[in-house]
Amino acid sequence: MSSFAYFEIIAHLIPPIRPTMEHVLICLNLTAEKMDAINESYISDADGYGVQVRLYIWEGSTAPTNTFPDNLVVQVNAQPCVVPETQPIDITANLILEQSHNSNKISVKWSSGDSRIFFMSVLLVKKPSVNQMVDLIRNGRIMAAESVQKMFLLDDAVRMTPHMPTMISLKCPVGKKKIQLPCRGLNCSHFLCFDAGAYLEMNERLNTWECPVCHKGAPFEDLVIDGYFYHILNSGLLGNGDFEVLVYKDGSWCAPSSLLHKNVLPITYITTTSLTNIEDDIPHSI
Repeated sequence: MSSFAYFEIIAHLIPPIRPTMEHVLICLNLTAEKMDAINESYISDADGYGVQVRLYIWEGSTAPTNTFPDNLVVQVNAQPCVVPETQPIDITANLILEQSHNSNKISVKWSSGDSRIFFMSVLLVKKPSVNQMVDLIRNGRIMAAESVQKMFLLDDAVRMTPHMPTMISLKCPVGKKKIQLPCRGLNCSHFLCFDAGAYLEMNERLNTWECPVCHKGAPFEDLVIDGYFYHILNSGLLGNGDFEVLVYKDGSWCAPSSLLHKNVLPITYITTTSLTNIEDDIPHSI
């Protein structure tokens, strides 16, 4: 599963081309200004610039998708580039960024038995920091609390005893710390969520973009705030030591610490909410 919608495209260094053979040789010429920008910060750094090779496949009437040909090999200046399982291919480290040598040779080869139609481009991009990406999620779409509640009613994996409240952890399955900004993939149908910041930090290293709960693809552009857990975490009813909540079969909840203080009535959230709905009530399973 690829995810690079968050990269800001600064320039199309090589506009999309359709290779007619399985071996493409390109001379990439960079201006002094672009070389200086890349030299100052590689793509692997926060808020950094870098150069990417992207490949697109066209299959008849369907829209182009980002994928790799079979047995893909990418070299820059005769040095092999790391080809990850997912897009994009970062070639920044293999470039010669000197004004006396402004031409870089890019070689792209793949299996001659792959008959699919590919397009290729080379981009200068800028990647925001994890904090900037978290802000994009924070200001983006929200899955309504009511929609997540319905997932709880259908998720047998978390509802171990139908007639008893279920203890739900507020710790992120990625960062193992209390969730700060509850997040989920748009196509996930389970009840549990994860922390946006921890998930982005993990994918900055691994670039896998898979939900840590169900392992379905969860690219950046499909991440939404979990309205149910957002309400819980921002209700003001949790103490610093509350890392779990009890969720009742009707979707109401309470902190276990409240039971110790004889506040035995579960706290419900359904009455009012300022959270924005998204179009689909519950994502369909894929």
